[in-house]
Amino acid sequence: MSFFDHFGNPPKVEPQPGNARCVVLVGLSEAVLPEEDWFHEALAELNSATSIRGYWADGRSASFTVAELTQEGPAEIGFGSIRLAATPIPADALAVACDRSWRWRQAAAVLAAHTHHWMVSVTTDTAPFHNAMVMGRLLAALSCRPAFLGAYFGRAELVHSPNSLRAGCDVEPDASPVDLWVHVTLDAHEDDTTSLRTQGLSQFGVAEIEIAHSRMRYDELYEQGREFAGNLMKAGPVLKDGDTVRTTSDAPHLVRYVPSIYNSEETVCRILL
Repeated sequence: MSFFDHFGNPPKVEPQPGNARCVVLVGLSEAVLPEEDWFHEALAELNSATSIRGYWADGRSASFTVAELTQEGPAEIGFGSIRLAATPIPADALAVACDRSWRWRQAAAVLAAHTHHWMVSVTTDTAPFHNAMVMGRLLAALSCRPAFLGAYFGRAELVHSPNSLRAGCDVEPDASPVDLWVHVTLDAHEDDTTSLRTQGLSQFGVAEIEIAHSRMRYDELYEQGREFAGNLMKAGPVLKDGDTVRTTSDAPHLVRYVPSIYNSEETVCRILL
């Protein structure tokens, strides 16, 4: 049985590059694409080691390249696009995300006014976490556009306001903007226990986390789940069946890969907490 020191010394794992891709939908108050000069000025205000270069638009879509700034100069690592759709974001999907948006209480009212949307995508030959950080900074820049009402993250079924996107981007370089990408749900049971599960971790190449029937305090369990999710976003699939993880109390807890209590056809990373 191996040991995973979550809080003290997370494993030094080099995530394997791949063809990582993020897609986020953005609700708009008008049918417009960013102008090239505005696009690069908005991006220039963000301090990042990743450069989004070039900008080619034809009125309905725009494309650009993504480069990593190295000592030898920019090295191209991927590409992205912004496609303008003359329709709103699908109403059913948006309704679910707005209902669970406790950080942005006005989400439903604000997004009800959107008439068009962008499909923003970023694809890079990097680890999923790095790709997500590129997307986060791109959205933070785009959110300064007046027509930008809010963003819908489909894998986690979350919506975020322009202010939330800019706050999520304004983190330390090695931090995880977990609240942008992962939804953490808590369910109280009649036996005074609480269960936790995540939605959105699968896009980072790891199984969703589940903590079943825990007797931890509600708020402590929530923060613990966020900590685990944020670490796995960065580290990737480092936890194996039978590993242990530590919590803030330094107690080791077993990790098992088992069917979810919510969906028996889904295998989750169950942490016995």
